[in-house]
Formats: sequence, C-alpha cells, structure tokens
Amino acid sequence: KPSRILFGGIGDADLPELARRLYAVTKGHEGSPSKALPDAWRLRLPVPPKGRTERKTMSPTRLDQYKRCPFNFYLQETFGDSSDDNAQELDGMTFGTLCHEVLDRFAKSGPKDSTDGKEIADWLEQEMRIVLGAYGTSLPAIIELQGEAAIARLRNFAPVQAARRRAGWRIIAAEQSLECRIKSSNTLLRGKVDRIDENEHTGEIAIIDYKTWEAPKDDSKSLQLPIYRAMVQCNSRFSARAAEAKALYCVLARRAEDTVFDEAHAFGSAGQSEAEDEVVDILDRIAHGIFYPPSKDSDWARDYGCLIWESPEQGIDPGWLEDQNARIDARQE
Repeated sequence: KPSRILFGGIGDADLPELARRLYAVTKGHEGSPSKALPDAWRLRLPVPPKGRTERKTMSPTRLDQYKRCPFNFYLQETFGDSSDDNAQELDGMTFGTLCHEVLDRFAKSGPKDSTDGKEIADWLEQEMRIVLGAYGTSLPAIIELQGEAAIARLRNFAPVQAARRRAGWRIIAAEQSLECRIKSSNTLLRGKVDRIDENEHTGEIAIIDYKTWEAPKDDSKSLQLPIYRAMVQCNSRFSARAAEAKALYCVLARRAEDTVFDEAHAFGSAGQSEAEDEVVDILDRIAHGIFYPPSKDSDWARDYGCLIWESPEQGIDPGWLEDQNARIDARQE
C-alpha cells in the first residue's frame, strides 16, 4: 500500500481522486489504478559525493549490513534506525544485549573458571535479575516474560561453559576493543569481540561471538568472524598462535540441546584471504558511493517500506537511481 505521507497536505476535495489513483480498484468496478507515480511524490534521497571517498572507520556489523542489502544500509545512514523508542517489549537486539551484558560480567567478575554448571547457572540468573532491575521494579508483563526467557538461555549455557572449561579453555578477554586495516584498504575496521579463549593445554586461541539464535545455523555469508580473526592477529597482546586462531559462534538457544560453542561452523585460516578480499571490495563500493541495487530479500521494506511506494524503481527519485547506475558502470570500466 502507498505511504501515508503521500496524502499529507491534500485537500478533502482531492482525496478521493488521489486514493483512486494510488489504490487498486475494488473488484467489479470499472477502470484500473494508475501505475505511474508523479516525480514530486517519489522519495528524494541525497546523492552521495562525487568521486571516491574512503570511510575513515567502519564496524564489522555495518559491513555485514551492507553485504545483506546495500540499499537498506544507505537508508539507515540517511534516516537512522527505524526502531521504536517507545516499544513495550525487548526487540531482538536488546534481548541479545541483555545476555551479552551478563556474560561480560561473568567473564570479568564472575566464576569464569568454575567447572560446576549449577554454580555458573545460579550466578548468571542472579546477575540477570540485577540487570533487569535497571528497567524498574514494575515491569510490563512482556518484558518480565522475555527476562525469564533470557535467564533460561543463560542457564542452558552454564553446563556447556562448565564442560568447555574442563576441556582446558579459559577466558582471557571479554568485550575486547580491536582494530585493523584489511589488505589494500585504508579504512580502519573497529569492533568489539565478545570473548577470546585460550586453551591452557594446547595454546590455541578461539574468538567467540555470542548469538541468540533459536538453533545452530551456518552463517557463512557473514564477514564478522574473518574480520575478528584479522583483528586478533593484528593485536600484539595475544600469543603467536593468534595466526592460527579460529572464530566461532556460541549459540545461546531456547533449547538446551541447541546451546553450543559451534565448532562445526568455526572459521579458520581456510577462506580467510577470500573473505578479506570481499571486505576490501565492499569498502571500495562504499567509497564509490554505490548503494544499489537492493537485495532480493527486500530488507529495506521491513524498516522503510512506509516511505517508498511499491519498490525503489517506482518510489525513488529517478535522478538518484540514474546516479547509482552511472556509478556502477564507471566502477566496472
């Protein structure tokens, strides 16, 4: 359906005709809706600066967002986050942030060296209740339910963590700020690694990224793990074994059987160079001001569909689209 902003400033006498043109006609009535949207009603986006301008810094998360949908990436930069500040429940990101906060506290001041799953579980639950207390003493029912769900996931994590510690893995860093440059790019990549482990028996290094997925999945399209590997390798704090480090997800799942340190999909040295080449390519596209075409999944529609009529081709100012096509052609020459 068309955005409500298309009706702003329209007089009462003109509304029926405008609605007739924008909405599909009711079955059985004569006529057909107009498919051509006047240029004045198309969303005007700012045209990126001419030439090639490299970003000074970029986060792994933003790189992944560009990879998923360049167009949505640009809309986020232009209009900001579309999340609702008045939401009465915890969105996926906030839910994950709660778990991250408690696990960060666990790594820095909790029983991180414990091999007792119950001890870990009880500590995590107590700490989560402290964190939830920051939302107030009288929480909406939905937040209370989500808080209990977060506690359940952390309790699922506890025996898995205890077993990992028994296998010799100890936490040596948490929420570690790191940075590096990839190959020929001048853009400084900056990010925080959730956790870094070292095996006290073998000296191996493991980079851990917490995820609140429902079940383990292969997120091989993400560039976060190879970027984190590169960052750890650039940091002199970590041992020479960092060159052989593996990066993996710790899945904080709803079901205990799905809660794992996901070794099956760990990212090692194989494929690192190809992933870094892809990072450099994305940074170059951003430097050239290329934010088109959208992904086939229409990620933009979820957050910004209310601003765009039908599709970018129909609802965006033609001048912006022409500029994007020209940039794509120029880069390919």
